[in-house]
Amino acid sequence: MKNNTNTKKQNSGSVALVGAGPGRGTITLRGLEAVRSAQVICYDELLDKELLNYASADCELIPVGKRHGAHSMPQPEITALLIEKARQGKRVVRLKGGDSFVFGRGSEEAGALKDAGIPFELVPGVSSATAVPEALGIPVTHRSIAPSFTVVTGHGADGASVDYETLARMKGTLLFLMGMHNMTEITNKLIAHGMDPDTPASVLSKGLMPGEQRIDGTLDTIAHLAKDAPAPGIILIGNVAEFHLETTLRRPLDGTCVIASGTAPFTERLKNALEEQGACVIRKNCLKTEVMSENFPEDLSRFDWIVFTSGNGAAGFFDSLRMRSLDIRDIADKKFACVGKGTAEKLYEFGIRADFVPSLHSAKCLGRELPEMLTGSQAQRAESKLLLVLAENASPDLETELDAKGISFEKCAIYRTVPVTSASKSPKSSDAGYVVFSSQASVRAFFGSGVMPGGAKAVCMGSAAAKELMQYFNGTILMAEKAGIPGVVSTIISDQCQRR
Repeated sequence: MKNNTNTKKQNSGSVALVGAGPGRGTITLRGLEAVRSAQVICYDELLDKELLNYASADCELIPVGKRHGAHSMPQPEITALLIEKARQGKRVVRLKGGDSFVFGRGSEEAGALKDAGIPFELVPGVSSATAVPEALGIPVTHRSIAPSFTVVTGHGADGASVDYETLARMKGTLLFLMGMHNMTEITNKLIAHGMDPDTPASVLSKGLMPGEQRIDGTLDTIAHLAKDAPAPGIILIGNVAEFHLETTLRRPLDGTCVIASGTAPFTERLKNALEEQGACVIRKNCLKTEVMSENFPEDLSRFDWIVFTSGNGAAGFFDSLRMRSLDIRDIADKKFACVGKGTAEKLYEFGIRADFVPSLHSAKCLGRELPEMLTGSQAQRAESKLLLVLAENASPDLETELDAKGISFEKCAIYRTVPVTSASKSPKSSDAGYVVFSSQASVRAFFGSGVMPGGAKAVCMGSAAAKELMQYFNGTILMAEKAGIPGVVSTIISDQCQRR
């Protein structure tokens, strides 16, 4: 009985072999569900790292990916790792770019899992062989022009594993994956075996990733034209390479790459807003919030106004309210002030409309303008009691302004922001044109784990973030034109319009 119990315990875990697609927006719904529920993710290098942001906070992220010239873990070790983690009872996801069964060695891993008695699930992915050409305007098949397409590994260009004689006679489309470093050998061998040197050809570099590009030529010229194109890339050969069916819908931020730094909820909202305008967004979740409910006031009846300096503060306040078995009826006689429109929108999610929002999104402006909203004589206004709901180590600007006008207040540090130290959740991109900072804390956390991409501009939400940034960065700093995420989006669009 003891041995049976141990065997059952060892095999209680499972592995999902998930194809993540070749880039932005190409993972399937089932694949995303597997990522969200995983306890361990073993992921490849050539992968949209944005997907890791959907993993749970306690998920173990293990980079195991391989790319040309930089193998981080041999395949037998990867397979052994999957088996080991599953035998520990973990829900494991093996996350690969494209489709696991298309030159992804997924079948080898599945076979090993089957032999080891590990339950596994296959989650098909979108292959780069078809998705990348389509994204860059090339159909791999077309009636009367390309009746078929053939996908070939570009790793072995010496002819030992590739029948170039047969490929050179084919009338359809040839697609070489992982062949960027062997491009000259591939094209020369096809020509040597009789393929017309004037056959249209394209190299599709970094498709569906920041910095994607399409380079067109012929079988005879493409290796020279694309010699400096970065991997990953697809070599496409055939008459369909003459098609240019690129998307004609134009949005203001097409081709613009933005890094969004801050907490996961903030970067997700910003990502959604920017992608609606065509931007490619890389989330850098360098901060997380921790609610400090122990600081919640015992008696709220003493306060006339409740003042929020951020959406996180509003969320922390109402979380703490519920923890005390209270609800909005217990604060029905209060008035509410918010530092900006975004915070006011967050407050409204809890069923309360802000009574006051200052003309500028800053704690200093809030402190300067709010006293004028207090009713009664100057002496009566001075007797009004304000509860300031803010972050630990928040800027003192609000308090300084209220003190200067003799307004009585009490502080409630309802949350703190702490850095996220997981390096695997800190994507980098040299292609980014902008980095968005939501707060002083996001500035410190960003530079604590990375650097600004060369030539990138900073976009700050508020003067406090900009002031902090000047200690780390001497490049261009843009201030959001208006409060909240809409202000960030409009600022980047305006800057892009000026550059064009």
